[in-house]
Amino acid sequence: MEFKPHLFKSWFTLEEVQRLLKNNYHFDYSYKEIIKILSNYPHIVEILFYAEYHGETNQLILGKKEQPFGKLKIKKNPIFPAEDLIKIYDKLCENQETVYQSEHSELIVKSRENRPYIDRFKGFFFVPEFSLDESILNFTDDNSLILPETGFYDPYDFFKFKRKDRFFPLKFRPDFLFMEFNAPFGQGVLELADLYLHADDFSYIANLFEYENKQRAANKTKENEEQAEQSDTLQPPKTEENLQTHKKQTKNSKSSKILKLEGSNSVKKFYLESILKSCEETARIYPNEGCYSVIKAVLAAFSQKYNLSQAYNGDFYDVEYYAQKLRKMGVKFPNNRGIKGGEITAVIELAK
Repeated sequence: MEFKPHLFKSWFTLEEVQRLLKNNYHFDYSYKEIIKILSNYPHIVEILFYAEYHGETNQLILGKKEQPFGKLKIKKNPIFPAEDLIKIYDKLCENQETVYQSEHSELIVKSRENRPYIDRFKGFFFVPEFSLDESILNFTDDNSLILPETGFYDPYDFFKFKRKDRFFPLKFRPDFLFMEFNAPFGQGVLELADLYLHADDFSYIANLFEYENKQRAANKTKENEEQAEQSDTLQPPKTEENLQTHKKQTKNSKSSKILKLEGSNSVKKFYLESILKSCEETARIYPNEGCYSVIKAVLAAFSQKYNLSQAYNGDFYDVEYYAQKLRKMGVKFPNNRGIKGGEITAVIELAK
């Protein structure tokens, strides 16, 4: 077996990912292209950045770059129930110093004039979805990423306390960390080279790019075929009658292609509706389990019961395909990033 040391890593820089994709898989992507693709699969690859904040000097550092006029604050987060917010905020006001610690991060909160403030922070944050939106990515150059001027930031870690505190749970993620930049004098900008990618194994990342490359190749082939068909066919003058005939012929041609696709993916399409119904019912019974955990449990159950193949290009679509379908159906899942799920006994619901 070929020894591939990167398979024993779970944290990667963009430079490492770019180099491994090029050397091992012959895929040539820029930093921005890598981020654009990986941002479509947030439950497989996590995109993070390292931050430091020193309250005494109001010094905010993101990656390796200091952010002029940037601040990290404590602010009541409106997405949580008001009663819980008041309890947490009041508790922080009472304590002279509260220390949060985790494997990668540290947060020290102090109280001044009965108001909590951040004395020091160092650790990882998830890159906000705003910054990964295609319109925002297109707004920046090829080396940087714009951050929201004001917003709450989700820490990567769950924290523990140095001292025993009955009020807070044993593991606690502080969802009240608010970052602001004094635009137009200061703007939050991350260097793409300073980003970190976290995945269980590099093969997860490679599989995504193999899938994307196949999709691109298929789309390019389809475009070439359509252009060839158009160039080989003499176009009559554009009368109303000819336009209607052309629309009908195009529709028939598309129908023919769809039938061919259905033939090649008949097993996938046959079980699609049943798998989606099963995921929806399983999610109802396990409301605390994440989207991908539920889908994988359902696929495993179908594989075992109906002797189907879960191998790459087997009898199922990609997990992300089912996830997108479930989101369009309105099925809600909790955000369980960083939380290991429990055992799931999938429910199989066959579509009628």
